[in-house]
Amino acid sequence: MIRKRDLETLLQRESNPANPVLSVYLDTDQSKATNVNRAFEVVLKNMLRDIGERLDKFARKEFETDAEQVLHVVAGLRLRVARSHPVRELRSARAAAAGCEQLAGDRVAEFSKPDSPVLGETPVPVTFSGPVRVCVYRVFTEGFADFVRGGVLPAVPIGEPRAGAPCAEPSTLFAWLRNAEDPYRDGDVRVQLTGCRQMLIEPAAGQIGLARADPALIALLSGPA
Repeated sequence: MIRKRDLETLLQRESNPANPVLSVYLDTDQSKATNVNRAFEVVLKNMLRDIGERLDKFARKEFETDAEQVLHVVAGLRLRVARSHPVRELRSARAAAAGCEQLAGDRVAEFSKPDSPVLGETPVPVTFSGPVRVCVYRVFTEGFADFVRGGVLPAVPIGEPRAGAPCAEPSTLFAWLRNAEDPYRDGDVRVQLTGCRQMLIEPAAGQIGLARADPALIALLSGPA
């Protein structure tokens, strides 16, 4: 085990090319297939051999002595899994089936802050040219949200956007709208379903902007997608 004072001693050591220090970082994570059955030892041996071959014969002799000590220590490592549990799915089956990302950034809240560069700008309206993919997310920490539900609607009328305003009221849910056939064709719209109930409009071309969401749009997106 490496102790704090060991690292402090190493960091305080002055550089001396004539008397180098062999430091090794070894990934032994047993959840990786490349490390199973102590395959990390093979990786280490190959790495040390490659380094030794690039040294002159005098430096190589000292290096090989140090390398042998490292291999001896690693050979004596006894690994065990203390505890294992999944932290979060990268993408749930429900999100994949809906065609949605598992996680999304809470960009509406980000652009609703008083110092937002888009406040006061009238956003370019987005008109979706085909079916709309609706992905609804629940904010679980500042700036990030997790997938809740999603699906495709034949049409989503955004309406004529009215300029938004600074708002600090937290929103727990927002919907992310994109063209279901081509997510980059028309741009995208994120609509807060609670809290400030504003929307961030990011057209494929034109001025990004913050706008007040129409109550009818919120009602439509709040139902099952």
